[in-house]
Amino acid sequence: MIKRLVSSYLLIGLLGFSQLAEAAISISIDRKPVRVNESFQLFFESEQTPDQDPDFSPLQKDFVILSSSQSHNISIINGEYRRSLKWTLLLMPKEVGEFIVPGVHFGKDQSKSFKIEVKSAGQNSTPADGDLIFELSADKATIPVQGQVVVKLRLLTNLNVSAYQMHDLEIDGVEVVVEPLGRTRQYQTQLGGKPFLVREKKFALFPQQSGQLKIKPVLAEIRLTSRAQTLFNPFPESGNLRRILSQGLTLEITSVSDTFDAPNWLPATSIRLVEKWQGDLNQIIVGEPVTRTISLVAQGLTAAQLPDLVVKDIAGVKQYPDKPLLQNQRTAMGIIGTREQKIALIPTAAGSFILPEIAVPWWNVDTQRQEVALIPSRTINVSPATFKVPVLLPNFDPFPVSAIDSLVLTKANTKTGSVWVWVSLFLAIGWMASIAVWWISRGRFTRSGPASTTATSTSLRKAKRRLNRACTDHNAREAMEALLEWARCFEPDRRFVRLSQIAQYFGEPLGQHIDSLNENLYSQSKIEWDGKDLWQACVSISSSQKERAGKDVDTRLQPLNP
Repeated sequence: MIKRLVSSYLLIGLLGFSQLAEAAISISIDRKPVRVNESFQLFFESEQTPDQDPDFSPLQKDFVILSSSQSHNISIINGEYRRSLKWTLLLMPKEVGEFIVPGVHFGKDQSKSFKIEVKSAGQNSTPADGDLIFELSADKATIPVQGQVVVKLRLLTNLNVSAYQMHDLEIDGVEVVVEPLGRTRQYQTQLGGKPFLVREKKFALFPQQSGQLKIKPVLAEIRLTSRAQTLFNPFPESGNLRRILSQGLTLEITSVSDTFDAPNWLPATSIRLVEKWQGDLNQIIVGEPVTRTISLVAQGLTAAQLPDLVVKDIAGVKQYPDKPLLQNQRTAMGIIGTREQKIALIPTAAGSFILPEIAVPWWNVDTQRQEVALIPSRTINVSPATFKVPVLLPNFDPFPVSAIDSLVLTKANTKTGSVWVWVSLFLAIGWMASIAVWWISRGRFTRSGPASTTATSTSLRKAKRRLNRACTDHNAREAMEALLEWARCFEPDRRFVRLSQIAQYFGEPLGQHIDSLNENLYSQSKIEWDGKDLWQACVSISSSQKERAGKDVDTRLQPLNP
């Protein structure tokens, strides 16, 4: 029976562990929309190794799998090592419609389902009977000021091309920030029954003024291969140079909406706030730092457009923000900007504290209305810091001896009197010897004080020299450790383990200089720390202690002639 119970618990534990170890597999597409006569790429990505190789056969119902490949990617972001696996499929739709890609099985692991919309073949500005087609298009005709519009250049060829070049965009009318969206993509399509190789290049444009944005016709240069590659001529010669112009493009840029009432105009497809904590929120202790990471993620805005995250002050909690980290992720659908802010929180008192909500109003360009990205308020409970006080030997009083004063030796009878006299005398001598030993040991215990004080003074001098050296060198990390050592030697009855305990015990002005030290330790904006004020505060505390000690000695002196 016991064996069965143990086996059941082990099985449940293993199942729970396997669920925790499941690989999360994401799925994405290289562009939207997808045309029925165009190939496209579908990506499956995971940061963990899946259970088995993927089974892509369910996709063959609605798509033709032209090719598949697997790649590994290793990156280091903010000192964190990340490894990912990526599977890339080149697919061709079989018909027009909306299709749900079912979850692909990687053994026991599985990806989520994914929706793909396939549209009919697009209308081209250049007739399909040519060998070269060059298109310029945009995903929107009307864009709010500072919003994103994705502009696409497509060069379609059914000839052997040895080299090509698409010239830069020339824009008139308004000031525009242009962000390239990655490398040139290649895929296949069919126009008029003929196969074409497509070279596609995308840009994200952010107009800074309202009005008309005019893109001039773009020039493309193509060098054709005059002779095909053969077994006897593996290096084909370069042929004629062809030039082709795309059509021009005019877009309308609208001003800020009258219904938007927030100070920062943020037109985007989506904006969200993400909060992460480093440390256990259920075990927050006074003086121990916890790191809060707040990320503002916007689809359709660059990181430079995102505002500073305003964090309100909290009484009883010191906050030290790092320098924000700005990142731009370039996708086929545009820019995803991220502003990441790390904040070190150090509670200075025990109790419950409310972290106020963080709200960022923004403008939804799809629904044309104002929305708010929000992190709700949160209550944190802070436990008091505990001092570890060493056990000290008490100054106990001597045994009360009342029998000595009342000791009476009686005369024994004639038969046994001499025996009892000697026994009583021996006991009396032993009692007096015990009192003498106690008195001597008491004197030794009392005289051991100066020796102990001398050892403590020696350690205190070493700690002061170390603290002085760290403050003189403006070494914040070394000063933190030296200050803890100095405080433990200065007050040996207390076991300081955190700077907040020192600040709480000694008060101002040392507490203020400890706040400056913490700000330098927990902030990435590495401004040189000046240790002069911290050292002067410690010197002042030492001097005050010496003055008090001198006064105490004077008050203990007894007059010579009472």
